[in-house]
Amino acid sequence: RRNAFVDELSRALKARGVTVPAKLDKDWDYNGSVGLPIKKNRVWWFSSFRNWGYNNFAPNTFYADGRQGVDDNLIQAYTNRGTVQINSRNKFTAMYDKLPKFRGHRNIETGTVDPNAAVVQKTPLAYNGQAKWTSTVSNKLLIEAGYSTNYYNYSLHYEPEVAGPSAAKPYGDISHLDLITNRLSVAAQMDFRDWFMKRNVVSSVSYVTGSHAFKTGIQYG
Repeated sequence: RRNAFVDELSRALKARGVTVPAKLDKDWDYNGSVGLPIKKNRVWWFSSFRNWGYNNFAPNTFYADGRQGVDDNLIQAYTNRGTVQINSRNKFTAMYDKLPKFRGHRNIETGTVDPNAAVVQKTPLAYNGQAKWTSTVSNKLLIEAGYSTNYYNYSLHYEPEVAGPSAAKPYGDISHLDLITNRLSVAAQMDFRDWFMKRNVVSSVSYVTGSHAFKTGIQYG
């Protein structure tokens, strides 16, 4: 039954013009971490890194030399965290998480975009940062204050082989969309850069007794 289903699916795809299916090219995941005390019972540090991705052969898509097009990716994560026990009642923590990303042929995975009409996605600087102070003033009173930020900077640019303006082509390569096959070729339809930052400040005071609890604070972003 399974083989019959695959054969039928293949016939249906071929009827819609698919000549080669999508399939995995390669995937990987490398990671490691280390944690250690900087000062006994007072300062601790933790770091980790990860490098991973998966590349897929895109369906019905080929490079100029006849090779099947690839949706190529690279994702990374670099995490660092520190904790300081200032004294018996006060603690401070901080974290920085950097998340760069690269995608060489975004949109190619649809099977209707030629490699030179895809876009190069680059995210050279993306990170999360956080710092928090906690103070146990007494066995009933707790004060907390923190700051966090999220930054994301990415661009979607033409593929390297797309020609820019010249004397022969004053507008450079222009994107072509075939209305019959819905196929995009020659150049991408977008070329831009975008970035944003989000900041948050939080603080709170908690007062807890054996029978009652009171908490107030602010959040600002």
